[in-house]
Amino acid sequence: MEKQIRYIRSHRELIKLFWDVARTVAGARRLGRQNRISRAFSEKIMLAVTGVNECAYCSYLHAQTALEGGVNTTEIQKLLAGELGDFAQEEAVGLMYAQHWADTSGNVSDSVRKRVVDYYGEERTKYIELFIKLVNIGNMCSNTVYAFENN
Repeated sequence: MEKQIRYIRSHRELIKLFWDVARTVAGARRLGRQNRISRAFSEKIMLAVTGVNECAYCSYLHAQTALEGGVNTTEIQKLLAGELGDFAQEEAVGLMYAQHWADTSGNVSDSVRKRVVDYYGEERTKYIELFIKLVNIGNMCSNTVYAFENN
């Protein structure tokens, strides 16, 4: 069974995505610098989400920026394929959360988010969510363009 491309299906969905990203970006300005995540980890998160959303445009872009950020090609391939078995726990927890977030379109239960916060802390989790949401909206917009061009 072929997986159906994920894209924006209504104006309401687009507005919800933009509103969520805007709130997240505004909230990130208040976060402490000590809890930021590395460039390589942020790129891995974006690749994990892009792999779930199967965005061809973003796969290429984020593979390039991940290489520039120090991520090796094997890790890039694994992230785009959804394979997280070889990643260290300090990253795997966030990467699994990113995949789950994308797979559920952000409908993550409070208990799942709590486990991530228990592992990373609230501020670091918010940084992770910032990158998840930024790449997700990019994926959805790109996939929407792709879907309309190919139908």
